[in-house]
Amino acid sequence: MKTRYPRNRNHIFSARGVIVFALVVAVTLVMVFLRFVFPSTFSALTAPLLHVGSYVLAPAVSFEDAGRVAAERDRLKEENQTLHNEKEALLAQLREGEASQEDTRLFARVLSRPPVTPYDVLVLDVGSADGVSMGAAVFGQGVPVGIIAQVEEKTSRALLFSAAGGTNEGAVGESRLPITLRGEGAGAFSSDVPKEVPVTVGDSVFISPGASPLGTVVHIEESASAPQKTLVIRPFANPFMLTTVDIAL
Repeated sequence: MKTRYPRNRNHIFSARGVIVFALVVAVTLVMVFLRFVFPSTFSALTAPLLHVGSYVLAPAVSFEDAGRVAAERDRLKEENQTLHNEKEALLAQLREGEASQEDTRLFARVLSRPPVTPYDVLVLDVGSADGVSMGAAVFGQGVPVGIIAQVEEKTSRALLFSAAGGTNEGAVGESRLPITLRGEGAGAFSSDVPKEVPVTVGDSVFISPGASPLGTVVHIEESASAPQKTLVIRPFANPFMLTTVDIAL
């Protein structure tokens, strides 16, 4: 009977080692090839490994750091809540101020206006019986337009600031340069200012008291021989279009 001997185990391990070594070399060559020839593909293949490695190697956040983060988050939350409360309080004050202002104004309908009435005069459907008094401010479309110049029991007349020959103190531009507004009739205004004054078309115009917005500069007339220039001002409220006004009581 023929005796069988097992194969040489060292020979088997040597063959496996050669195969493993060959695979490692092949993979390495492939990765080097991809790295230099197809860098985008190389990055896509290695990104997950790098991500896992950085996650594993990254130091864990200590409990002390976590506590500081939580405390800072709570502080910011409390600060945001405080700011929110302050904002709501300011808005409430503004609403109360607007409400009180509305309570002191009387709504009136315009019975007649130019050209039916004399220019820059409005006839209103409220009078002394409604609490209207001489000199009360009249607002049209939210801006001041004139004052009450005549009061009867059921009606009144408002004289517009733009009435020809009338003057009012005002201001122009962001710097609120003081000017004198001169009524030109038919809702128009003008004002003379020194040439060197920096006023441009489109600047806002305000009227006293209260520096309320009145209109804008639409044209500037200049003459080489004159030391001043004339501002032509158009009001925000067109007196020919007003159907209702508010009267300050």
